[in-house]
Amino acid sequence: MTEVVEKKHAVLSPSGYSRWSACPGSVALEAPFPNRGSHYARYGTAMHEIGEKCLLGAGDAEQFVGDTFVVEGYDIVVTMEMADVVNEYVSYVGTFLDAAAGDIIMPEQRVPLTHMTGEEGAEGTSDVVGFRKRATGGWTMVIIDLKTGQGVPVFAKGNGQLRMYAGGALRKFSALYDVVDVQMVIIQPPLKIVDDETLTVDELRAFMDEVSIAAGRTQIGGVELVPGEKQCKFCRAKSTCPALRDEVLATVTTMTPGAFRNLDDDIAALPKTVSAEIKVADDGELLAAQMRSLKLVEDWMKGVRAEVERRLFEGQPVPGFKVVQGKQGNRAWSDPDAALAALKKVPTLKIDDVAPRAVVSPTAAEKLLKGDEKRWSKIAPLITQAPGKPSVAPASDSRPEYQVVSTADSFATLPAAEIPLTSESGKGKPSVQDLLS
Repeated sequence: MTEVVEKKHAVLSPSGYSRWSACPGSVALEAPFPNRGSHYARYGTAMHEIGEKCLLGAGDAEQFVGDTFVVEGYDIVVTMEMADVVNEYVSYVGTFLDAAAGDIIMPEQRVPLTHMTGEEGAEGTSDVVGFRKRATGGWTMVIIDLKTGQGVPVFAKGNGQLRMYAGGALRKFSALYDVVDVQMVIIQPPLKIVDDETLTVDELRAFMDEVSIAAGRTQIGGVELVPGEKQCKFCRAKSTCPALRDEVLATVTTMTPGAFRNLDDDIAALPKTVSAEIKVADDGELLAAQMRSLKLVEDWMKGVRAEVERRLFEGQPVPGFKVVQGKQGNRAWSDPDAALAALKKVPTLKIDDVAPRAVVSPTAAEKLLKGDEKRWSKIAPLITQAPGKPSVAPASDSRPEYQVVSTADSFATLPAAEIPLTSESGKGKPSVQDLLS
C-alpha cells in the first residue's frame, strides 16, 4: 500500500488559470469552500504516481495492477485499465523526449509561480519537464501534462495551465539550459488525444506578463465576477455565486434579466380566439443564445445539488431538506461459489441456466491477445462498431459538419388522396368509416 503525499496547491494555481484569469472575483468567493478532489481526480492522482515511477525506470505499469494507493484517505486499487492509460502516456513521452539521444526527462517537477502571480511561495507541479537538444544550438524545453479524464477533451493550444508550468520551469532552469523555444504537450490516453504547441521564449514571457496582470486583478477591491462556461465549470463557489445565479435566471426567463416574468400577465394578454393561420416567430437568434447558455445552466444546477449534499452529509442544516435512506441496491450473492454449488444440485436446472457462458468483449479479447498480432489479425475482422450518433455542437467545433437529411425529405412523395368532404348520406362531416372505405 502506497500513500500519495498531497502536494500543496497554490491559490492562483495553473490548473485554475482559466477560472481566475477570466473571473477575478472567484478567488475570494471560493475561499470558504473546501478544496476536495473528485472520485475521478483521485484515480488520476494514482495514475500520475505510477507514471512518475515508470518514467524513473520502474518498468511497465502492469506490475502495479492490484496495488493500492491511498489518495486523500481513499484506497485506490490499480486496474488494468489504469495501467493501460499509464503505459500509453509513458510511450508518448518517449516520442517527445529520448533519453538515449541525450534528452533530459524530469517527471513531477515542482516549479515556482511567485514571479508570475505574486503569491508568496507558490508552486505548481508539472508532470514532465524535459530538455531536447536542438540541431541549430540551444535547447527546446518540453512541458508534458497527463490528462486521465474521459469526459472533457483537453488541448495544448492556448492552454494557460501548460504555459504557466512552462513559465515556472523557465524560471527554475534557465540558468542551466540555453532555452530557445518551448514545446507544450497534452497527452490524454482515454480520448486518444496527443496535442502540442510551441512558443518562442519571447512569446512565453509575453504570456507570463498576462498572468501577472490577471493575478493583479484578483487582488484589487470590488473584484468582478464574470460567469462563463469555461470559468464556472470547476469553480467550487458556483452554487452560491450571485453573478452566475443572475446569468441563469436571465437565460431561463427568455433572456430578461432581473426577475421571472409574471405569467398571469402573459395569460391575460392571450387572444380569446385563435387565428386559423398560425405564424411562427423568427426566434432562431434567441434559441441560439439560450443554447449557448445551456451548459452553464446545467453546471450551475449540478453545483447547487453538490453543495446541498455536501452540507447535509457534513451535518450542516439546509432549510427544507434532509438526508433519507435511498432505494435498496440490487440483490447479490454473498458467496457466489456456494450459490452456484447449491443451484447445481437442483435436478430441474441445467448448468447453462445457472451459469450461462458469454463471449468476452472485443476490448477484453484485444487485451488477452496483446502482442499476438497474428492471431488478433484473424479475430479483428469479426468486430463491428456502430458510428457515433449525431449531436449538436458549437459552429467553432473542429469536427466536420454532419449532413442532416430532414424528416420530410426522408419520405417518398405520396399521391394525394381524395377525401370526401361529406358523409355518404350527404349530411354532416365524413365519419371515420367513410374515410376508411
